[in-house]
Amino acid sequence: MNLPFLSTERTSGWLKPFAGAAAVLIIVTVFLFADSFKENMILFSNDGPLGSISTDAIEMPGTFFGYWHDLNWLGYEQPSASPGIYMALGLLLQNSVLYLKLCTPICLIILGMSAWFFFRTIGLRNLACTIGALAAAFNMEVVSHACWGLPSRSLTFATTFLAGAFILRAFKSRPWPNLALAGICVGLGLMEGYDVGALFSLYIAAFVMFGFVIKPLDTGKQTALGQPLGFRPLNRPRLAKRNRVATPKGTPQLMHKLKHIFIFITPYVKPYWGRLLAGLFFGVLFGASNGLVLWATKTLLDRLDPQTVAEAANATATETEAGNWFTETAASIQTSVIGTLDPWLPRMGDELTWMQIIGGLLVFPLLVGFRGSPKFLGAYCLAWAS
Repeated sequence: MNLPFLSTERTSGWLKPFAGAAAVLIIVTVFLFADSFKENMILFSNDGPLGSISTDAIEMPGTFFGYWHDLNWLGYEQPSASPGIYMALGLLLQNSVLYLKLCTPICLIILGMSAWFFFRTIGLRNLACTIGALAAAFNMEVVSHACWGLPSRSLTFATTFLAGAFILRAFKSRPWPNLALAGICVGLGLMEGYDVGALFSLYIAAFVMFGFVIKPLDTGKQTALGQPLGFRPLNRPRLAKRNRVATPKGTPQLMHKLKHIFIFITPYVKPYWGRLLAGLFFGVLFGASNGLVLWATKTLLDRLDPQTVAEAANATATETEAGNWFTETAASIQTSVIGTLDPWLPRMGDELTWMQIIGGLLVFPLLVGFRGSPKFLGAYCLAWAS
């Protein structure tokens, strides 16, 4: 029996191998989620339990315009539904019980088919494409999230596979339509996965830059986007020799290409240099604030521990050993900061003053505010630049 999707050869047609791989994905999915076809059983969903998605407030298609979730007490505002694949399935299935039964299996099948398309694009044979599709759809990283209540995570993987496939196709022919489709896939990934989709979009951007760098290294000459890969035969050895001398090889060629990419993106980034640098600065400040929160918490708890207070008092009377420049500078800064904050922080054994009451009540709110502000400002500035 001839099964194209299990063939170790790469056939010219794609419809039969694709249909065969899709059939295998459906069979495996039906076997794994057979209990979903039982009348009294549904899949667990942590982020969208049956009682929550069965309320009138979340009824489709009204959620595309925002809604007030009034299930608990006075309720709370929810953002509008994103116009992505996940919500399209909700709009299509309508019934909340049917949605929880079928949404996760459908999302896994979509992931497998998207992975098959990517592996087919990079030139793998039919059997390898089918195995890759099964591995992408049913690895535990994806299945565990989907069965926990986040099938949209598998859709983020699926759109990333599709974006990568269209980018590869853009390097071979019809660049702008394929790049437009890749951009749509990245946008869908953002709407499906939010923070995970944003991270994956960075990988896609790196993939595009890698394609620009590796393409001339692979062909041995500089090519434009959309120009077919490969050499044309040269009939004149003198011209071939001249081209070999003129074309930089190895590291110089790589640096030349990176410089070309930098010159290409500079006009697009130039209007946002200030916000980009501000976003990076606030990101570094946010990272430093994590250590500051731990240090401040330890300092405050040490001041409230009698044993630690006694040890600190004895340590001030003893002479410390000399350290290197960095440790001495850090200790000096820490001592200076603690000396400045000492009147505002309570200490075990000291009489409580109004300054210590205010400082003790405000220390953690101020730390949380200091930590949250650079996080928000960094994300805001980088969102402007992107």
